[in-house]
Formats: sequence, C-alpha cells, structure tokens
Amino acid sequence: MEKKWHKINEGIYTFFVGNEKKGSLSMNTAGGKATATVGSKQFTIKRTGFWQSSLEISDGDERRVARAYPETWYGNSMVFEYEGRTYQLKIKNNPLAEWSILAGKQAVLSYGLAVDQGKTVVTIRSQPENSDYLPDFLLWYLFEPIATENTTDPDFF
Repeated sequence: MEKKWHKINEGIYTFFVGNEKKGSLSMNTAGGKATATVGSKQFTIKRTGFWQSSLEISDGDERRVARAYPETWYGNSMVFEYEGRTYQLKIKNNPLAEWSILAGKQAVLSYGLAVDQGKTVVTIRSQPENSDYLPDFLLWYLFEPIATENTTDPDFF
C-alpha cells in the first residue's frame, strides 16, 4: 500500500496509507520539536542532549516510547530503540539523500529522494507487514527538511 505525506500548512502534514488518513504531524523546526497524532494516540518527537544530537519520542503521558542516539560522535548512524528492539537509524547521501531504519542489514523503512521523469521526488519504501506508523512519523520529522529543499513534488508541496 502506498504511503504519502500531504502538506496542509507550513510545518503541518497529514499521513496517508492508500486513501486512508493515519495521522498528522505538526513540526516546530525552530524548537526541534514535533507533535504526532497517530490514529487516536498523541506523541512528542524532540531532540535531546547537549548538542541536540539524540532523539526521543514520548507518548501523551510523557513516557518515553523510543529513542535514538549517535553510535559514534563522528558517524552517520544512530542506535534506534523502539518496542524492546534495537535498530540502526542511518542517513546516506549517495547518490541521493535517504534516511533508513535497519534491522541488521535489512531496511525496514526508508525515506529518500529519487528522480522520476526528470524531477526529484520523495520515495517511501516499507516492508509490507509494517502496520506500526510511528517510525514513519520519525523518518518524516528527520527527512522533511531534505524533501523541502530538494523536491518540487506537487503531491507533497
């Protein structure tokens, strides 16, 4: 099933799977914080740490449900802990930018740029069994500035 983000206003997006709305994301880029509504649940995504290099997702009761922190201070990947499992959250820029969540060496979910008919567009790749959409909200939080700067995809902007 196709996943898509639609811009409503500056910093406000809705998330669709097929034609069904699954939630919304409101980002305050200046503060590094976002509010995600996934189904009927509300979450906060925010940057943490002295250099703001880590991420934390909290539920409506302010309990941490996920976190990501750098594997090393000089690398391009993070450790992503979610639902008792540990993943790798990785950014790459070869040939085009992409954020991915990996289980071992297998991509579970990725948001990237691609070229389609001469235009740069956003591509979302997900394993078919993925029905937990909170990781989509985290990747869009991370990827949205890249997409905004590099695409003219009318479905997104």
